[in-house]
Amino acid sequence: MIKKKISKEEKQRLALKRVMGNSFKQQQIDKREMAERTTDDLMNWNKENLSPNGGKKPFKKLKKDY
Repeated sequence: MIKKKISKEEKQRLALKRVMGNSFKQQQIDKREMAERTTDDLMNWNKENLSPNGGKKPFKKLKKDY
C-alpha cells in the first residue's frame, strides 16, 4: 500500500470539515432535546391548567382505540 502525502492545506481542510460535521450533529441533538423539553412542558401545562379534573385522570376519549 502506497501512502499519499497530504499537504498542510489538505490536512487543515479535512480537520475543518470534521469539526463542522461534529458541530452540525451536536446542533441537531440540541434542537431535538429542546423540542422534547418544550413538548413535555406544554403537555404538563395542559394537564394542570386545562384538564377538567386537574390531571388526576386522562381526558375522556370519544372513540375507543382498538
